[in-house]
Amino acid sequence: MPPEEGDEGDDVHGLYSGHIACSVSGHDYWRWTAHFAIDTWFDETNGINDQVTRYENDREDGVEWDPCSGGQDDARKPFWFPRIWFLRIFGIRLDQIKDEWESICLHLGQNLDRQDRKYKVLLLEAQLSPELAAAEDHRFRVNALEKSVLESRDVLQDLISVIQETLKAGASFLSTEVNFFLNFDGQPGDGSECYPYLSEIRRMFNVLNQLGYRLESYQARCSFLIQYCEVSRKNNPQVSLSASDERFAASSRGLLQVQVDIENLRNELIQVKLKNDQLLAIGPGDVEEVRVLAFSTLLTQAFSQTTALFSADGVIAFTRSWQTFLISLLVAYGINLTIGTAFLIWIRRARHKIQAALKATPLIPPVAQPTSNPSATSTVTLRSSSEAVTQTIATHTSSTNSDESGLTIYTRRRFSDRLWLSYRQPQRVDDVELGNRNVIEELT
Repeated sequence: MPPEEGDEGDDVHGLYSGHIACSVSGHDYWRWTAHFAIDTWFDETNGINDQVTRYENDREDGVEWDPCSGGQDDARKPFWFPRIWFLRIFGIRLDQIKDEWESICLHLGQNLDRQDRKYKVLLLEAQLSPELAAAEDHRFRVNALEKSVLESRDVLQDLISVIQETLKAGASFLSTEVNFFLNFDGQPGDGSECYPYLSEIRRMFNVLNQLGYRLESYQARCSFLIQYCEVSRKNNPQVSLSASDERFAASSRGLLQVQVDIENLRNELIQVKLKNDQLLAIGPGDVEEVRVLAFSTLLTQAFSQTTALFSADGVIAFTRSWQTFLISLLVAYGINLTIGTAFLIWIRRARHKIQAALKATPLIPPVAQPTSNPSATSTVTLRSSSEAVTQTIATHTSSTNSDESGLTIYTRRRFSDRLWLSYRQPQRVDDVELGNRNVIEELT
């Protein structure tokens, strides 16, 4: 991206591409070899964790980290099984990739915000003063803005292609290769131990999917700014923007705001999905451990309560003897078992309902972006709705109706504090509520 105002002269805005490769081969669980490679040439002076000199210095200090994990695991820790080790390294490096994409989206968003502020200044000048809009300086700034936005759009197109390739590889892994890690044979390193790592990998691919949508929304913003520059160049230097151009600009801004709302809706949805993934990340081993702890608590709590009661003077009215102690202990056991059993049954039923609902309907299918540019007399309605899993979830519904030079935009959203059950692909239907045949983009 080109340097912006306020940047230092020596600053360079650029992107680099890096590659990470890992392979594991061996004879059995106890005899295997891992090969790992990563590009580090781009950060020779910043002391990245993957520099060889960093591990040499740590080894001299008596610390030996695992280079494949980026220094997050101790190389001398107890033995890893190959499948679990591979998924552990996969998750660590995928999280590194996710952080890089988030940084790219952050810088691109800041750059587009600066370009959008320049666009607003130019638009205000063109509307307030035709003479100022016809000036050479104004035309020069419009051309500079168009050139900068064109470069940003080209960069975004390349980035979208790259992240889509990454998402395709992730979809292939989660649909086919993942079966290699799901063998529940009771052996060490089987699917029960791989499940938490696979859940984390799926979560990070979902985050990458949302970042891809964000890049597409940035590309749509660039296209709108380029259209403004073309309209401004055609109408200047003699006159300012015509009424139709102003309506077009207003409608484009309205559509841009709708796209921003859709992106915010997706971000809220992914947060709900992450909470659900955390709920479903409980493996069979975790459930068994919780069951043992709960049973031991029920056995010891009643004895502790009865002992504390009999050790207090002046609290109980009956005579303290081994017979009354035994009767009180049995009563305490009965009360604790009744309450604990009812609570466990309630948790199990609620979990089964959520799992059945998620299996019946996929949670996050892709959502199409609105791409059409309506005329001044067209009507676009965007709707989104969701059904809560249980009837006790509180929802909030908001609607906005704005009329800008003949363009009517309706947005209706419905939020859930916990979970959405369905989020389907947009469908085109006839507008019967507005009394005409205009097209509606409906999100249900």
